[in-house]
Amino acid sequence: MGWTEYEPIAASTGCRSSSPDSSRSTSSKACCWPCASSRRGRYEVENQYARACAGTAISPRRTSSRAVFELVDRNWRGIGGIPRSGLCVREEFAAFDSDTGALRSPGSNTAEPTVCRAGDVLRGVLKPTECPAFGTLCTPERPLGAPMVSSEGACAAYYNYGRSGAPL
Repeated sequence: MGWTEYEPIAASTGCRSSSPDSSRSTSSKACCWPCASSRRGRYEVENQYARACAGTAISPRRTSSRAVFELVDRNWRGIGGIPRSGLCVREEFAAFDSDTGALRSPGSNTAEPTVCRAGDVLRGVLKPTECPAFGTLCTPERPLGAPMVSSEGACAAYYNYGRSGAPL
């Protein structure tokens, strides 16, 4: 999916968005740009990665990806099913599919524990501290859900920066 595919969403919802690369200068510009554009009443997507991504052209990478993968409906941990939001390895490459082929890890399990309310945290329904597992069964050392796995996740941030009452 290219960044131009987000433009109708920005226009219809009144949201501003920016797609930065990992350099410090474009990342800071990407953080400031949505605020500046909202003051001007512009609702659009701006590509901060112009030196590598034209936005509308189909790159050789995208062409290769389309040859190997196809769009499928996907269930996302804590969120549920979203039509055509995932990629699946095409049948001719099935032997290399980590979900079903020879590369599959024995005993792999992606089910989320029912006590974990990561999906509600991701959707903004709950604050991390309102999850019954937060700070007890679920910690950065033994995470149950995605928001505690990444140091940038909401649960890990609450845990590490004192919003939980846990020691810093």
